[in-house]
Amino acid sequence: MLERLHDVDWARITHAYGPATDVPDLIEDLCATDPDRREKARWQLYGNIFHQGTRYEATAYAVPFLLEVLADPDGADKAELVLLLAAIAIGYDEYWLPDGLPIAEHRRSAEGGALVLAAAPHPGDEGWDEDEGDARYVEALSAPDQEAMLAHVAVAAHEAVRRGYRSCTRCWGTATRPCGWSPRTRWGGFRRTRRGACPPSPRSRRRPWRPRWTEPARPPTRTGRWRPPRGSRWGCWAWRPSSTTRGRPCGGRRRSRG
Repeated sequence: MLERLHDVDWARITHAYGPATDVPDLIEDLCATDPDRREKARWQLYGNIFHQGTRYEATAYAVPFLLEVLADPDGADKAELVLLLAAIAIGYDEYWLPDGLPIAEHRRSAEGGALVLAAAPHPGDEGWDEDEGDARYVEALSAPDQEAMLAHVAVAAHEAVRRGYRSCTRCWGTATRPCGWSPRTRWGGFRRTRRGACPPSPRSRRRPWRPRWTEPARPPTRTGRWRPPRGSRWGCWAWRPSSTTRGRPCGGRRRSRG
């Protein structure tokens, strides 16, 4: 399990506090036998790849490994992992309830964001500031480019959960279907999972599921070589769509570090 965790160049992608070099150790700690160590790792992941509801470039990279931990038949804290994955997929659900996540609107907002993200400086590049990250780049963008880039990061995290969880449920078999959990319907499935209503199927007992590991989309670069997509200024930007399906304004906003 987690054989490819260290294949990702975590030093070249960022989360809320800079280069995501601590993420692989935290994911490995989710498999620890000590419950306090698992809980600490889980809360640190909430703080760096889902900081105050914001998703970062490292978030989508972490999702396949979180799903792999969730799929381990001997793993613990499955309900808490489902809750973390649901948060990564949809953000804070009070923004969307009771209507559900307007993912089609989010995808439209994210159009072109991958290219804007790819052009941002990253650790080791000229223009990368050790204290401010890519803040100057983000602040220099036009409002549409800024929204597209930040929306792309959020949508990439959503899609990583959606693709991985569908593969997970197909391999687990129909025994998991009563959960009814999906990135759009978070709480009902979480409650059923917490009550233990979703035991693994006989097939999953015979052959533990392993998620198909995929990287986020690789946008072209001038040199023709791929570089990891860049994220927003950590701890300073939270993306919200320009409006919800109910017309409630919740435009992109800047917030202070915290």
